[in-house]
Amino acid sequence: MSEASTDDKVQHWKQALDRIASLYAGVERRTLTLPGFSLAPMGIYFWASLKFALFLQLDVLLLVPMNCVIAIRNAFPGRWAYRSFSAKYFRAPVQWIKNGEIPLPASIVVRSLTSALLSWHFHGRLADLRRRVIVDNDLDPDGRAILTAEIDRLLLQWPAPKLVQGFFAYALPLLSPLAALYQMVVPSAPAIWTRLVVVVSLGYALTVVASAFVVKRGLMLGGEGRAAYFPGFLEGNGAYATERELLAMFGISRSEFPLAYALTLLLIPLQLFQAIYMYDSGIYATIAGQAAFSKTAVVVQSMVGPILLAALGAVALVRQNKLRRS
Repeated sequence: MSEASTDDKVQHWKQALDRIASLYAGVERRTLTLPGFSLAPMGIYFWASLKFALFLQLDVLLLVPMNCVIAIRNAFPGRWAYRSFSAKYFRAPVQWIKNGEIPLPASIVVRSLTSALLSWHFHGRLADLRRRVIVDNDLDPDGRAILTAEIDRLLLQWPAPKLVQGFFAYALPLLSPLAALYQMVVPSAPAIWTRLVVVVSLGYALTVVASAFVVKRGLMLGGEGRAAYFPGFLEGNGAYATERELLAMFGISRSEFPLAYALTLLLIPLQLFQAIYMYDSGIYATIAGQAAFSKTAVVVQSMVGPILLAALGAVALVRQNKLRRS
């Protein structure tokens, strides 16, 4: 390759690096619109669930008979509009799946963990860019040095997060010692109670990580503040489209690992263990009283939700790949 064309390539890649830096900085600025810690998503979801339950009952009691009358009326010329209080709540998960998002909104916001996931995302792409520059045989030493110096500066700006590494390396393994501590504090507690504490704690930890990932996707898709809690309501590809375009200039193809979906798959065995422990420990019988069902019925009933969520998540991932939202 001629010297002029090499200089053009270096300049072209340098401009692409500047655009990538600007893109990532814009996403990081949106993290400042998030609270340090908040249970607001859980509250919003809980309130919406209560309204859905109320409106669904109103539909059954009032609007179903009314809509039957409207259906008979619409058999004749002219048309009356059907009515429903709860229809928008049925449309919401459909919209999420249509937009390529698992119908699983965030429940807990931890800004530091979301920022760490973003930094991990940025650092991984920048590390790929550095390797791409190093192995490019068409670059002269001076051009390669210019590009690697710029990438190294960006890598310092978005280093590999120690928080996420520490969480998986230390926080999750602490669940077992915490369970042992619980056994010491409550020595009369059966061993099955200790196992239940571990399962519930692990499920909570995975929920926190999944929530951080959902919020991260919301930020990447252009959401700010509470809008980032619900990426399924955000249209378009956001920063993912620009990132994909810029990485393609270097001949790199990367897509986001579906962490939230992977965690929902982990929740299936956790839910199974929790249902078994709750039944064997007598908690379910205490809560249900005379309405208690067989162990098989309890386990099957408890598994419907996680399996349905996993199935809907698989459909959402297919849509996500088709829409190139990762």
